[in-house]
Amino acid sequence: MPSSMLLSRPTVHFFGTLSRVLQAFNVSLAASVARGSLLCLQDSSLVRLEQAVVQRHLASLYLAEGSAYIRLIDEANRGLHFVGTLARLSASHTSVATLGKVLRQLQGNGGKAINFARRTDREAIGNALIVSVTERRRQFRSAPRARQPSPTAEFMLCRFSQNGHKRKVHFAL
Repeated sequence: MPSSMLLSRPTVHFFGTLSRVLQAFNVSLAASVARGSLLCLQDSSLVRLEQAVVQRHLASLYLAEGSAYIRLIDEANRGLHFVGTLARLSASHTSVATLGKVLRQLQGNGGKAINFARRTDREAIGNALIVSVTERRRQFRSAPRARQPSPTAEFMLCRFSQNGHKRKVHFAL
C-alpha cells in the first residue's frame, strides 16, 4: 500500500523534509567523529539528539499551523498502528517485522498506546530498534557461514581523509 494512501500530502512532505534534515544532521555528526572533534556517542545519545531535532520541527509546525500538526500526529499514530498490524500479517519483510515487534513490546510494557507526539515514545522506539538490530547483527555474525542470511541493509555513510589515509564510516544492519 503506497504511503500516499495512508498519509496526506502535507504529512508526506513534512516527513520527507525531516528525513533530509536528519540525514544531514547524522552526516555532520559522523564527520565530527571522523575528524576527532566529537567523541563517539552512545546510541541512546544519538537517539536523544535526533529526537531533539524532530521535536523542534514538530514544535515549529504546531506554532505555524496547529491543525496540520494535529493531522500529522494522527496520521503518524495510525501509521505506527498499521506497521504493527502489517508486521503480524507478513513477517517476511525484516524491517517491518522488526519495527512491529518493537512496537508490540513497547505497548505491552507500558500498557499505553504509542503516541508520536511524545518525544519519550519516539526515543523508546529508537532505542528499542537499536537493541533489536544489535541483537540481530550478533546472531548474524555468530551463525555458521553457510546459513547466514544476507544483511537487511548495508551502506557507506561517508568517506573521510585523515592523515592521508582514507576512512570509511560504514554501517551494516
